Amino acid sequence: MQAVLLWLEHEDITEIRVSYVKPMTLSGGVDDFTDYSLPDLRFSLQHCIYQLWLSRQPEALRFPGAECRYCPAKPYCREAAAWSLLPSVQKEDKYTVIAPDPIALVQQMTGEDLYRVWAMAPLVGKILDAVKDRLKTFPDGVLAGFGLERTQGRKLDPIVDAGGLVAFLQHAGWTDAQIYRCMDFSKGRLAEVIAEREGLAAKWASKRVAEDFDQFIEHKRAEPSLRAIKGI
Repeated sequence: MQAVLLWLEHEDITEIRVSYVKPMTLSGGVDDFTDYSLPDLRFSLQHCIYQLWLSRQPEALRFPGAECRYCPAKPYCREAAAWSLLPSVQKEDKYTVIAPDPIALVQQMTGEDLYRVWAMAPLVGKILDAVKDRLKTFPDGVLAGFGLERTQGRKLDPIVDAGGLVAFLQHAGWTDAQIYRCMDFSKGRLAEVIAEREGLAAKWASKRVAEDFDQFIEHKRAEPSLRAIKGI
């Protein structure tokens, strides 16, 4: 659309390159661009006009997709909810989404089902978060009508004076080995302290942690995760 608008303002321009600025690309590569020739611009203009015409129709349909995760109306949208259903549920209704045994349900799913659940997880999670946030705004009486009640929330009692606690334990007769077993070092915290001590940027402080404290670090990886193949 930006390319089309630029072309409409400056019709002497017949070739436009459109690219995305991706400073936080996680999958690698920042060369996401497309070149529009004059026929491409004309076709895009007609496509935009057609989509605008569709949106003004009395029975205009909504077509949910991956972009729904960014929509502020997703908690109220039936199409977004329907899009999260499994293909086999929509086609054959062999089993229900809510089952007493989730593991057995997963074993019955087709590969298409499994992929759809995986692809929709971020959107479904955001819908559920938005639903919970809105429910929390209801008065207690309304929540009681739904069979819900507000809890006190889990206790958060962090230890904020590590130095004082260590001195207390040493005075109480704890050995160094016993105290060390209660302590957890974080590479992030170490990098923060190095940055403060030596006036380094966070990037270089993290590098120093990896280099200077390598002998104290156990190198291992979490279980492999899944991600979409770029360009498919």
